[in-house]
Amino acid sequence: MKENKTKVSILVVNYNNAIYLDECLESMFKQSYEHKEVIFLDDSSKDNSQEILKKYKNSIKIVEKNYPKKNIPSHDQL
Repeated sequence: MKENKTKVSILVVNYNNAIYLDECLESMFKQSYEHKEVIFLDDSSKDNSQEILKKYKNSIKIVEKNYPKKNIPSHDQL
């Protein structure tokens, strides 16, 4: 039987949800499908999200939002 090697990208968007990050990321890593990548977009969180993400920096791709809020609305401005 041929193994499925299709890569799956999981995008996680965060804004001040540090309380849920460990549980969220650990849940994704426990999934049985191996060909996946986790892309984490942090929307300029003011809590300790960045500190938590540092633990996972070798396992996920972290993108930090650096857009001026007046030009590109973030999820909290829609």
